[in-house]
Amino acid sequence: MKRVYIIHRWGGDSTSDWVPWLKEESEAKGIEAHSPDMPNPDAPTIEAWTGAIRNTIQNPDDETYLIGHSVGCQAIVRYLSSLQENEMIDKAILVAPWTKLTNMNDNMQELVKQWTDTPIDWEGAKRHCKSFTVIYSNDDPKVQEENAKEFGNRLGAKLILEENRGHFTDEDDVTQLPVIIKEILSF
Repeated sequence: MKRVYIIHRWGGDSTSDWVPWLKEESEAKGIEAHSPDMPNPDAPTIEAWTGAIRNTIQNPDDETYLIGHSVGCQAIVRYLSSLQENEMIDKAILVAPWTKLTNMNDNMQELVKQWTDTPIDWEGAKRHCKSFTVIYSNDDPKVQEENAKEFGNRLGAKLILEENRGHFTDEDDVTQLPVIIKEILSF
């Protein structure tokens, strides 16, 4: 049975944005769905978030799908690169991923620093995931289009541009994201 794990964004939780809709839609299609609340969402750390993903996913396999939003994408990629040699998931769908952010205040820049300054093992992540999809918006105020594309290119991901969706948050009126269901069902 396919299992979907949805990792929310910075400052979000399992009730934010399109996460509850995706969980419900996945379950309606017979897919087991999990949307854990990540630790300290207003000041996430790499260790805490990758550890929480590791604790949530007991047996990653070819029926495992990971879906991340914003910093959740980084946490997923970092988690994948930490898997054991024989562990492999089927797909990761990354919404508004970034390696750097724009339009941040000084406090936010300090919080983001560990995520931007700690190198990502892109090749390690690719060894543990059969395929990646990156979904990004042309008007995201936090993630420039080129940054999302770079993230996708480093992973050899399928790139999907969604027009005028901002950062895919409640504030952007994005409470459903049907393109994710299409991507899950296409594999």
